[in-house]
Amino acid sequence: MKITTTSENISAYGGLNFISEIFNKLDFSSLIEDQLGTRPLHSEFSYSDVIKNLWMLFLAGGDCAEDIQEHLKSDFLQIPNLKVCSPHTIVHVLKNLAQPKEVHISNSGIEHQFSTHKNLNALNLNMLLKTRILEKNKYYDFDFDHQFIPCEK
Repeated sequence: MKITTTSENISAYGGLNFISEIFNKLDFSSLIEDQLGTRPLHSEFSYSDVIKNLWMLFLAGGDCAEDIQEHLKSDFLQIPNLKVCSPHTIVHVLKNLAQPKEVHISNSGIEHQFSTHKNLNALNLNMLLKTRILEKNKYYDFDFDHQFIPCEK
């Protein structure tokens, strides 16, 4: 066991430093930019910046973009190589990534709307391959079961 004494500020979310380091070591930024492309030249944040912020947000227990500004910003600013995005930027980028909704009507006449984003699905699979959670040239059956739960958010 290794014990370190420090006089530096300690964050309750210090474990996110390891996640950020792995994100960088696996070069997920390049993979994300290759899969999704680049944002306009005047953009301060890349797609990989936004996705990394979302990962950190969810891993820190946040459930909406505003949690970064309201609860987590000071902790996130301590994470090396994390460009902290504003909630507005995150929501804006996610809206730009959105695809048109598909409408399917069930046999009972219920209308279901959803969106399938082929580039994001491919990105997820490529990230799983890069982390070696999945193996190349092996067959996987991805089954998506869902339940629609109305909420106010």
